[in-house]
Amino acid sequence: MGYQEGARVFKEISHDIVNQDIKYFTFWALSEDNLIKRPKMEISFLLKLIEKGLKEFYTQPWIREKEVAIHFYGNWRKYFNKKTIVEMDKIQEETSKNNKFHLTVLLAYDGKVELEEGVRSFVKSKDKISFENIKKHIWTSLLPEVDLVIRTGTEEDPHWSGNLLMFQTGYSQLYFKTDYWPDFNLKLLKKALANYEGRDRRVGK
Repeated sequence: MGYQEGARVFKEISHDIVNQDIKYFTFWALSEDNLIKRPKMEISFLLKLIEKGLKEFYTQPWIREKEVAIHFYGNWRKYFNKKTIVEMDKIQEETSKNNKFHLTVLLAYDGKVELEEGVRSFVKSKDKISFENIKKHIWTSLLPEVDLVIRTGTEEDPHWSGNLLMFQTGYSQLYFKTDYWPDFNLKLLKKALANYEGRDRRVGK
């Protein structure tokens, strides 16, 4: 029930973010640890929900009308079945020419694995050592620096998680909320955005 409600909230929040003219939105749906450490029955249900939910989400009229590009990053090819992989490739391909909005979904994602694979690719390329050249080789190389990270379900102990987007979050503003994702609604989203807009971003100055 929680996963199903979380999927519904994702559709609602994504639509509202686009309507607010936010160009980039990244949603961490599933970590690689989730797939390794949680009960097999739970994971089986979750993967079926993702397979069903992706098609329902992608076929919403506003995706095409608003010219939203959809990207998937992570080790999802390692865990998902062939049917789901084909569907995800189709979604990415058919939205690849859209450039007004970019919706990124992290699936089977781990920032350390992203960094490791990126460095391995960089070494093979023999490019000159620089931050920008290394970044070109990571999964999320096309994403800009992140302005705001909203972390739900932090209870009384706010914490970071899974090395999220290490190349893009150096100067990110952080917003911690005790509500779990299925309870995160448009009202809470607006509150988080208002909190961000009221901050003085110094960016090292």
